[in-house]
Amino acid sequence: MAGKAKSTIEIERNIIEKFFMNFKDFFKRTNRPVVPIFSGIILAIVAAIAIYLYIDHKLTVSYEKFEVIFDSYRANPEDTQVKENAVSELKKLIESTSFGRARTLSLYLLGNILFDDGKYDEAASYLSQYVNKTSKSDIFLSLGVLKLSASKEETGKIDEAIDILEKYESTAKDYVAMDQVIYNIGRLYLIKNDKVKAKEYFSKVISLYSGSQFAIRARERLFLLNANLQ
Repeated sequence: MAGKAKSTIEIERNIIEKFFMNFKDFFKRTNRPVVPIFSGIILAIVAAIAIYLYIDHKLTVSYEKFEVIFDSYRANPEDTQVKENAVSELKKLIESTSFGRARTLSLYLLGNILFDDGKYDEAASYLSQYVNKTSKSDIFLSLGVLKLSASKEETGKIDEAIDILEKYESTAKDYVAMDQVIYNIGRLYLIKNDKVKAKEYFSKVISLYSGSQFAIRARERLFLLNANLQ
């Protein structure tokens, strides 16, 4: 009687099981202690997950605090006490966080509140932090840049105001409000009585954003400049 061929059963393992089996075989081949090293890796993974969960929780709590402050302020922004409370709470939130969406939005909102209150130097301090720290894709970035430049302009620092806008214009092409950014550069050069530079930027607005309201304003400015030159 012919001998039966010995059958083999292959157990299908998932990716994680295969990884651990290969990991174990590797250490068997190299005669290295599996348990201490394996335990160390597990502890490192657990620690990384714990840190991630802690940071995620902290960011969530911070954002919830920002929403409470914002909702309270938005409900009655003209009330002096409400405004003072918002400013105080936003400062506390900024001091208690070093990164995250709650911090950047707090910097932006606080800068705007202080600007509207005529506290331009303090507003510029917070808006500068916002502009320098936030992502280039942030939808409020252009507005933050414009408000930061306006803060400098209000205190007579025209060169700084121009520099802020020119740096942004050179690195963030076709972003929201770019027509206003370029127009304001031309307007600020006109304040400095640099008519050549002013005309350059007014012409640029018209060329790139012909349908914009700032292109209309630029045409008016150019018309007056050319009329005065004749």
